Amino acid sequence: MTLPNTNLPAIPEWLQKIQPILGQTSQNIQVIHKKFTTYFNFLTVESNKINLISQHDLNIFSIRHLYDSIVPLILFPNLLLSLKGLNMVDVGSGNGLPGIPLAIVSPMTKVCLLESSVKKCQFLIDLIKQLEIDNCKVECVRAESAGQNAKLRESFDIAMSRAMAKINTALELVLPLIKVNGFGFFWGSAGSWLEWQDIQQVTSLLGGEARSQENYQLSNDNSILRQILKVEKITPTNKKYPRRDGIPKKHPIH
Repeated sequence: MTLPNTNLPAIPEWLQKIQPILGQTSQNIQVIHKKFTTYFNFLTVESNKINLISQHDLNIFSIRHLYDSIVPLILFPNLLLSLKGLNMVDVGSGNGLPGIPLAIVSPMTKVCLLESSVKKCQFLIDLIKQLEIDNCKVECVRAESAGQNAKLRESFDIAMSRAMAKINTALELVLPLIKVNGFGFFWGSAGSWLEWQDIQQVTSLLGGEARSQENYQLSNDNSILRQILKVEKITPTNKKYPRRDGIPKKHPIH
């Protein structure tokens, strides 16, 4: 496929600023930016075929989606080091966010993109080929089924969930996939989540413990306070979780 020659702006300021955190040389940053541009171009083309992203979000793709996807590496400075050689899952990957950007900046991490839509799974498979990255794979399955699959359940060191669902639903879908002593990271907006004690109650029921909740803002969206919740897996999740398809969303744990 020939992609349009529609580049992201020159290496964005935010990518230059986090170069020390990523531990990358200037040359490597250029390679990362080139792959980000390929991602943007391919997403632009494919969005005309299936519903992947709005035109508005394409217009602010760099800061709203690429930067936001790697925010955990900034908020939790030791995370990048711990990712090397580990297995990470992006639950409800959709158009590849945050899994693809994280796979690009951390090539030593094995990334699994978990997605239930067949069309989106094919997009992700094609995207991986376009980007020529070999540390990424796609699992086309619902999160509820993945959590009860012996090969996937409690098989990941790190899990990411970027605004996939309400926090109590996301916790039920994601925590069963994480190994004991592993971590989950959950994106959300301030004010939209449960109270801290309620989050602790849900995570405890699922074998986890909420460790911290970090606030941040995007430079082009200062009116919205965003949050990332970090959860550690302490004990194996009760086998009755996750519940069958659709139940975690219809009847969230309280």
